Amino acid sequence: MSRAAGARDRAGATRQEAGVTRAKTGVTLAETGATPSAAGSGAALALILAAVVVRHATCLRAPFFADDYLFLDQVRGRSLLAALMSKDPIGNFLRPVSRPLYFSVIGGLGGESPMMFHAVNLLLFLGSVTLLFWIARRLAGHRAALVAAAVLGLSYAADVPLLWCSGSQDLLALCFALATI
Repeated sequence: MSRAAGARDRAGATRQEAGVTRAKTGVTLAETGATPSAAGSGAALALILAAVVVRHATCLRAPFFADDYLFLDQVRGRSLLAALMSKDPIGNFLRPVSRPLYFSVIGGLGGESPMMFHAVNLLLFLGSVTLLFWIARRLAGHRAALVAAAVLGLSYAADVPLLWCSGSQDLLALCFALATI
Protein backbone atom coordinates (compact mmCIF):
# COMPACT_ATOMS: atom_id res chain seq x y z
CA MET A 1 0.00 0.00 0.00
CA SER A 2 1.37 3.41 -0.90
CA ARG A 3 1.91 6.17 1.63
CA ALA A 4 -0.91 8.22 0.07
CA ALA A 5 -3.33 5.28 0.23
CA GLY A 6 -2.47 4.72 3.90
CA ALA A 7 -3.11 8.39 4.68
CA ARG A 8 -6.49 8.19 2.89
CA ASP A 9 -7.42 5.08 4.91
CA ARG A 10 -6.51 6.79 8.20
CA ALA A 11 -8.48 9.90 7.19
CA GLY A 12 -11.45 7.71 6.30
CA ALA A 13 -11.23 5.94 9.66
CA THR A 14 -11.14 9.32 11.44
CA ARG A 15 -14.22 10.47 9.52
CA GLN A 16 -15.92 7.19 10.36
CA GLU A 17 -15.10 7.62 14.09
CA ALA A 18 -16.47 11.16 13.92
CA GLY A 19 -19.61 9.73 12.34
CA VAL A 20 -19.97 7.31 15.26
CA THR A 21 -19.62 10.26 17.65
CA ARG A 22 -22.28 12.09 15.64
CA ALA A 23 -24.57 9.05 15.78
CA LYS A 24 -24.32 8.86 19.56
CA THR A 25 -24.57 12.57 20.45
CA GLY A 26 -25.62 14.34 17.28
CA VAL A 27 -22.45 16.44 17.37
CA THR A 28 -18.82 15.61 16.65
CA LEU A 29 -15.91 16.82 18.76
CA ALA A 30 -14.60 18.80 15.82
CA GLU A 31 -17.90 20.66 15.48
CA THR A 32 -18.05 21.63 19.15
CA GLY A 33 -14.39 22.45 19.55
CA ALA A 34 -14.42 20.29 22.68
CA THR A 35 -11.26 18.57 23.71
CA PRO A 36 -11.44 14.88 24.49
CA SER A 37 -9.61 15.34 27.80
CA ALA A 38 -12.04 15.56 30.70
CA ALA A 39 -9.13 15.95 33.10
CA GLY A 40 -7.95 19.06 31.25
CA SER A 41 -11.43 20.54 31.37
CA GLY A 42 -11.74 19.78 35.07
CA ALA A 43 -8.39 21.41 35.84
CA ALA A 44 -9.27 24.52 33.83
CA LEU A 45 -12.65 24.78 35.53
CA ALA A 46 -11.02 24.32 38.94
CA LEU A 47 -8.68 27.24 38.19
CA ILE A 48 -11.60 29.43 37.20
CA LEU A 49 -13.53 28.48 40.35
CA ALA A 50 -10.47 29.23 42.49
CA ALA A 51 -10.20 32.64 40.83
CA VAL A 52 -13.91 33.24 41.52
CA VAL A 53 -13.42 32.45 45.21
CA VAL A 54 -10.40 34.78 45.42
CA ARG A 55 -12.27 37.54 43.53
CA HIS A 56 -15.40 37.33 45.71
CA ALA A 57 -13.92 36.23 49.06
CA THR A 58 -14.62 39.64 50.63
CA CYS A 59 -18.34 38.86 50.53
CA LEU A 60 -17.82 36.44 53.42
CA ARG A 61 -17.11 39.37 55.75
CA ALA A 62 -20.12 41.45 54.69
CA PRO A 63 -22.85 42.18 57.26
CA PHE A 64 -26.59 41.78 56.85
CA PHE A 65 -28.21 44.54 54.85
CA ALA A 66 -31.73 45.94 54.35
CA ASP A 67 -34.17 43.12 53.45
CA ASP A 68 -31.98 40.54 55.16
CA TYR A 69 -33.27 41.75 58.53
CA LEU A 70 -36.90 41.53 57.40
CA PHE A 71 -36.51 37.92 56.26
CA LEU A 72 -34.63 36.96 59.42
CA ASP A 73 -37.42 38.48 61.53
CA GLN A 74 -39.99 36.53 59.51
CA VAL A 75 -38.44 33.18 60.49
CA ARG A 76 -36.99 33.97 63.93
CA GLY A 77 -38.75 32.04 66.69
CA ARG A 78 -41.13 30.27 64.29
CA SER A 79 -41.31 26.77 62.97
CA LEU A 80 -40.61 26.32 59.28
CA LEU A 81 -44.30 25.71 58.60
CA ALA A 82 -45.28 28.85 60.50
CA ALA A 83 -42.67 30.87 58.62
CA LEU A 84 -43.90 29.52 55.29
CA MET A 85 -47.50 30.35 56.20
CA SER A 86 -46.72 33.87 57.44
CA LYS A 87 -47.24 36.96 55.33
CA ASP A 88 -44.25 38.04 53.27
CA PRO A 89 -42.59 40.97 55.06
CA ILE A 90 -42.28 42.98 51.86
CA GLY A 91 -45.55 41.78 50.36
CA ASN A 92 -44.42 42.01 46.76
CA PHE A 93 -43.82 38.37 45.76
CA LEU A 94 -44.54 34.85 46.90
CA ARG A 95 -41.07 33.32 47.19
CA PRO A 96 -41.30 30.54 49.76
CA VAL A 97 -38.04 28.83 48.76
CA SER A 98 -35.73 31.83 48.57
CA ARG A 99 -37.18 33.71 51.50
CA PRO A 100 -38.66 31.80 54.48
CA LEU A 101 -37.22 28.37 53.61
CA TYR A 102 -33.74 29.69 52.81
CA PHE A 103 -33.54 32.02 55.80
CA SER A 104 -35.01 29.44 58.17
CA VAL A 105 -32.64 26.64 57.16
CA ILE A 106 -29.45 28.69 56.79
CA GLY A 107 -30.25 30.81 59.85
CA GLY A 108 -30.85 27.67 61.89
CA LEU A 109 -27.66 25.98 60.72
CA GLY A 110 -25.45 29.04 61.05
CA GLY A 111 -26.89 30.70 64.12
CA GLU A 112 -28.01 33.68 62.01
CA SER A 113 -24.41 34.43 61.10
CA PRO A 114 -24.08 36.59 57.98
CA MET A 115 -20.94 34.65 57.08
CA MET A 116 -22.96 31.44 56.74
CA PHE A 117 -25.48 33.09 54.41
CA HIS A 118 -22.70 34.61 52.29
CA ALA A 119 -20.85 31.26 52.15
CA VAL A 120 -24.00 29.49 50.90
CA ASN A 121 -24.53 32.28 48.35
CA LEU A 122 -20.94 31.84 47.16
CA LEU A 123 -21.49 28.08 46.84
CA LEU A 124 -24.66 28.70 44.81
CA PHE A 125 -22.70 31.04 42.58
CA LEU A 126 -19.89 28.51 42.11
CA GLY A 127 -22.52 25.93 41.21
CA SER A 128 -23.98 28.31 38.63
CA VAL A 129 -20.56 28.98 37.09
CA THR A 130 -19.97 25.22 36.89
CA LEU A 131 -23.36 24.58 35.29
CA LEU A 132 -22.75 27.35 32.75
CA PHE A 133 -19.37 25.79 31.92
CA TRP A 134 -20.96 22.38 31.25
CA ILE A 135 -23.74 23.87 29.13
CA ALA A 136 -21.38 26.07 27.11
CA ARG A 137 -18.95 23.20 26.60
CA ARG A 138 -21.73 21.03 25.26
CA LEU A 139 -23.08 23.74 22.95
CA ALA A 140 -20.01 25.68 21.86
CA GLY A 141 -16.87 23.81 22.87
CA HIS A 142 -14.17 23.88 25.47
CA ARG A 143 -12.77 27.36 24.81
CA ALA A 144 -16.17 28.98 24.74
CA ALA A 145 -17.04 27.25 28.02
CA LEU A 146 -13.89 28.59 29.66
CA VAL A 147 -14.66 32.12 28.48
CA ALA A 148 -18.32 31.92 29.56
CA ALA A 149 -17.44 30.60 33.01
CA ALA A 150 -14.69 33.18 33.53
CA VAL A 151 -16.86 36.10 32.38
CA LEU A 152 -19.72 35.14 34.67
CA GLY A 153 -17.54 34.15 37.60
CA LEU A 154 -15.28 37.19 37.60
CA SER A 155 -17.94 39.74 36.70
CA TYR A 156 -18.67 42.65 39.00
CA ALA A 157 -22.36 41.99 38.40
CA ALA A 158 -22.07 39.11 40.86
CA ASP A 159 -21.13 41.47 43.68
CA VAL A 160 -24.71 42.41 44.56
CA PRO A 161 -26.18 38.93 45.07
CA LEU A 162 -23.01 37.82 46.87
CA LEU A 163 -22.74 40.82 49.20
CA TRP A 164 -26.46 40.86 50.02
CA CYS A 165 -27.80 37.73 51.74
CA SER A 166 -31.18 38.30 50.11
CA GLY A 167 -29.37 37.98 46.78
CA SER A 168 -29.91 34.28 47.31
CA GLN A 169 -33.20 34.78 45.47
CA ASP A 170 -31.33 35.64 42.27
CA LEU A 171 -28.66 32.99 42.82
CA LEU A 172 -31.23 30.24 43.40
CA ALA A 173 -33.14 31.32 40.28
CA LEU A 174 -29.92 31.32 38.22
CA CYS A 175 -28.79 27.94 39.56
CA PHE A 176 -32.19 26.28 39.05
CA ALA A 177 -32.57 27.79 35.56
CA LEU A 178 -29.15 26.53 34.47
CA ALA A 179 -29.85 23.12 36.01
CA THR A 180 -32.96 22.73 33.84
CA ILE A 181 -31.01 23.20 30.60
